[in-house]
Amino acid sequence: MTVDGNVRARRGLRLGVTAVLAASLLAGACKKSDDGGSATGPTTTVATRPHTKGPADGAKAKDGGKLVMAIENDAEGLDPTRYAFAASGHFIASAVFDALATLDDNGKAVPYLASDIKGSDGNKTWTLTIPDGITFSDGDPLDADVVLQNFQAHQNSLITKAALVTVESIEKTSKNTVTVKLTKPWAAFPTLMMSQVGYVISPKMLANPDLNRTPIGSGPFVYDSRVDGDVWKFKKNPKYRQPGKPHLDAIEFRIVQDETKRVSMLSNGEADMIHSYKPDQVLALRAGDYKLVDYAEGEEDFIVVNHARPPFDNLNARLAVAYATNTEGWRKEVTKDIEQPANSPFAPGQLGYEADNGYPKFDLAKAKEYVQKYEKETGKKLEFQFILIDNPEVLKDGQYFQKDWESLGMKVSIQSFKQIGLVAQTALGNFDLAIFRNFGFRDPDSDVVFWRSTSAAPMGQVALNFPRFKSDKVDAAIDKATAATSDSERDAAYKEISREFAAQIPYIWMGRPNWVLAATTRVNGIYTAANGSIQTLGAKTWLADLWIA
Repeated sequence: MTVDGNVRARRGLRLGVTAVLAASLLAGACKKSDDGGSATGPTTTVATRPHTKGPADGAKAKDGGKLVMAIENDAEGLDPTRYAFAASGHFIASAVFDALATLDDNGKAVPYLASDIKGSDGNKTWTLTIPDGITFSDGDPLDADVVLQNFQAHQNSLITKAALVTVESIEKTSKNTVTVKLTKPWAAFPTLMMSQVGYVISPKMLANPDLNRTPIGSGPFVYDSRVDGDVWKFKKNPKYRQPGKPHLDAIEFRIVQDETKRVSMLSNGEADMIHSYKPDQVLALRAGDYKLVDYAEGEEDFIVVNHARPPFDNLNARLAVAYATNTEGWRKEVTKDIEQPANSPFAPGQLGYEADNGYPKFDLAKAKEYVQKYEKETGKKLEFQFILIDNPEVLKDGQYFQKDWESLGMKVSIQSFKQIGLVAQTALGNFDLAIFRNFGFRDPDSDVVFWRSTSAAPMGQVALNFPRFKSDKVDAAIDKATAATSDSERDAAYKEISREFAAQIPYIWMGRPNWVLAATTRVNGIYTAANGSIQTLGAKTWLADLWIA
């Protein structure tokens, strides 16, 4: 979601590419707070930690200097209640805003800007404590009143209100506390505070939409200047709440959409740090003399299948296409085996993952059987529209799958849109199949907004549940998972969802992308990103720890 657009220019589109249509509060934060307490919630099993490569950091952090990071896209605006953030947007936002929570070294949500996040009433009530003395960079106080205003703005936001669908009330309950009451128990509620909802922005920004381009926050850096589509510049926040941080005098984000150019900038010294997912660039960075954080157990590439209209309101049609989609061949030929196999939104090591959940494996003979069943049942040929981003490389991906589908007599019409158009068509239900990338949260509790039946709006209305797949089994399993406080209970509930997805095919799983965060050897602090990763989206709390040797 973001109009800041973290478009997957090669293979699809991140769900979350439009601030106008849907909210993808893609979370994932990073290192443990130096001064936070601990949230009350379950100990969460998370995906395998990212791999790191390169020389160790220096023994003692040095202050001073500027770091230049080349990122893939601009942020249209930095108001999290009005604009949706994808990867690039979160990098920029994390320079100027702090989030209420982050992840500790075990992948558990812990307080960050808040000093405490505590559940009660069977985890239907959550109380956030805001410490005294925190100010925004302009000197205005950041207190419980401000946090309440931020929550209320999110509740009224087209971008973020879906993430708060189970919130019954939010109120200031003392000088330093805000209490959130939920309609259902949610043991992992603190994970939401690591997402876009967790950023706390100045009331001046809430009142004046124009300030989204000149943001005011309490983060480690202060807005300096920007050139639209080119660069954002920030300087050190002298009033930052964590003594001794940030170490850098300045940080600069340069917008470079071309992946090859970003790698070139890193090699020739124009950039100190970059992120990338394109297979050729991932391989080049792994082979180079860089510090790396390498992560492949997060989000998934997939094809959304529209259950709300023919032909895919018919299970035989969905199974025919699923069996006829050669994702293994696509991963080998197109991604050079950089992408990992996927059969659900749950990665190996995460809650809900099963190596064999019943998801159809590529089998043209079985696919043909289901084509024939569909045609016999409906008296119609199996034909459908496949929508993609208007990009030559994405078109090649569509044609890769199209050839097998059409070999079985399916009639496939490929139509391309600009990214905003593709999301509009999909969110409104004007499609049959569409390619996306999403589900990158560290904790699956934060992804359930995309799966609930309540998120499946009628055709013609904006839906976060893009397949418009309504399932009592999935809804019941979500309620079990979010209420449970033990990993075993949550794992069992998410496995139920995995199996239901495999049986009913709201998504055709393509693969799991590999993201790399790379820096020159003079950059220190990059390895602290390994706890959150670079492609799970949320506050990058480790930016305050970066320093230049």
